[in-house]
Amino acid sequence: IEFDSYGNLIRGIDYDIYGSGEYIDGALGGWHNGRFYFTYRGYNPTLPGCSAQNATIDVRDSSWTVLHRLKLPDCGYLVSGKIPFGFDAQNNVYYAAPHESYQKIMVYKYTPDFQLIWKTELNFENEEESCLPFSQHTTDDGGILLNCNKLLNGARSLVVFKISASGEVVSSIQLPGGEAAAPVVFPNPTRGLLYLSPDFPTAAVALASSLDGRFIGTFDLQSGQIDLSACPPGAYQLSFWDGNRQGFLGSQVVVKQ
Repeated sequence: IEFDSYGNLIRGIDYDIYGSGEYIDGALGGWHNGRFYFTYRGYNPTLPGCSAQNATIDVRDSSWTVLHRLKLPDCGYLVSGKIPFGFDAQNNVYYAAPHESYQKIMVYKYTPDFQLIWKTELNFENEEESCLPFSQHTTDDGGILLNCNKLLNGARSLVVFKISASGEVVSSIQLPGGEAAAPVVFPNPTRGLLYLSPDFPTAAVALASSLDGRFIGTFDLQSGQIDLSACPPGAYQLSFWDGNRQGFLGSQVVVKQ
């Protein structure tokens, strides 16, 4: 959907009409230098790369003609954060994708015509730590600043990585976060099944959404558990409410592996 600067709808397009051949999940993107850039997770057997669902990049001109469509060259990497693309003065394209385990991130730099210049993997050795990239900003020296949400023992903090023009991690800094709140559900990360903490016996319903704002579903908590087994791997925001959905009881970010 495209809007003007006043928020008025210019046009909307149903992507499936254009023959993607994919099940689309998590479309995000933007506009740069006369082109639409967006990314989604899906499976298209006509594209080279991983057979399983993983992140796909799609670039189109203002008439919606496909200029580039490609899968990431590495398997198991998902759709990136709220500002998935970055661009430098030469219109090179930067993209950071979280792994389905959320314990590593792959950063790519492409030419404007999507020839790979370099890729850099960020690994997080602590298995209880998860990181999700949400924006990246180019720097005057040709590098980027990659902003990530880090989740560790229920506490969220901001981590910023400085990556050079050649793809080397120059430095990183973690901005102080709040103290970890008592968990509402556990275990976190989870393979699917979550249990309600005894500290929240009045919670009657949980609303689940992805971190980019897509509504996932509503869960009745009478059984004291939530089953995310049917959800794809990713990070989810759970909001807990009383039976009338009038009283907000708390929230928690959980990672489905």
